[in-house]
Amino acid sequence: MCNLLDEALERIPETYLDVMEFGFETGLRPSESTALQAGDIDLINRQALIRRSWSRNKLRETTKAKNKRWIPLSDRAFEIIAWNIKDKLPGVFVFLNPKTGRHFSTESIRKTWRNYSGSEVDYYSASRHSFCTQVVETGVNALQAQELMRHSDIRTTQKYFHASVNKLRNAVNIRGRS
Repeated sequence: MCNLLDEALERIPETYLDVMEFGFETGLRPSESTALQAGDIDLINRQALIRRSWSRNKLRETTKAKNKRWIPLSDRAFEIIAWNIKDKLPGVFVFLNPKTGRHFSTESIRKTWRNYSGSEVDYYSASRHSFCTQVVETGVNALQAQELMRHSDIRTTQKYFHASVNKLRNAVNIRGRS
């Protein structure tokens, strides 16, 4: 993760750190990561089934794109998930607020990020757009990035990618030299 994001996450209260860092590691919408239940996690294959989301404090048994998809978990996302589902029954939310004993609301995620991160960028953009940009900058092709973002249209994925000046400079410098 880039230094600015690492610094922002260091300022987040411990209570919110796992759910927020998981968002950065997976690119999930906050409404999806807060709706994950222990039964959605396949620890053997290191993946999570994204099949529900929150909409105005109502749990929907569907996602924004109206489909269910497995996503791969990075090593760090896997560590976060394994810790958070320990001893939980399948229908219990993965991320529970220890203060309330209930799931995190997307609004509380948004407010906590705004109040503590020190970033001008909102949490949704910081997590989802950063994830897409980082994935593309590793050399993943556009169709793979689209699949990881779970977008139905490649044009949406292209809007999420923000090339860094350094990466663009590297591309200009190595052109025609390979």
